[in-house]
Amino acid sequence: MTSERPGAPPQGAARTPSRSGLVLAGGVVVVLAGVALALGPALAPVPRAATADESPARHVPDPEVEPRTGGEALDPQPAEQARPVLPTNGIRDCSSADQPSQGSVRVLGEDGEEYEHRGMEGPWSRFPADEEGNVLPVEQWPLSDLEHAVIAQVETTTRTVLMTFDRRTCAPVPDYVAPSLDHLPPSTVVVLDVETGAVVAEEQVTLVGAASAP
Repeated sequence: MTSERPGAPPQGAARTPSRSGLVLAGGVVVVLAGVALALGPALAPVPRAATADESPARHVPDPEVEPRTGGEALDPQPAEQARPVLPTNGIRDCSSADQPSQGSVRVLGEDGEEYEHRGMEGPWSRFPADEEGNVLPVEQWPLSDLEHAVIAQVETTTRTVLMTFDRRTCAPVPDYVAPSLDHLPPSTVVVLDVETGAVVAEEQVTLVGAASAP
């Protein structure tokens, strides 16, 4: 016969945890939960920054699915550069008009022979043409051929007017009088812009038996 303590559970019966043990265990759980809640943001995983050798993935649009935007031009083709249209300065094609000489000076040529100098040739008297000799439209002439619409050629010592021509009217300049040319070298044929007075070109000559203009 087995003796048993009064109030002890029968032999073979399951032992029930004491109330004090449950309270202690519950308190520990509550404390751990509070610590985890307080440290939650600090313990959260921090995203790793991309290094210099790494670059974020770039989205490449599929031309079959996504339309191309205006700022993403692919395979640009070089645009054909059109020739700029030059201002004509009111100049016309005067190739069929006469450009008569209005005077001359007798000069000594490089070969020692005397001849009548009636003016110089240059952009003011030529007409650009294509390979077949057809005069080009004025809009296609070089700018240097369009700068001086009205010119006069004068010899500085005698102030002889050799010729004048207005490429806007395709005719000589009526009643033209040469200005004072004292500031220019003597015995020189000069091409003057009638509208501005600028010297367009000049040529030194050797006059033969010519007296200075009064």
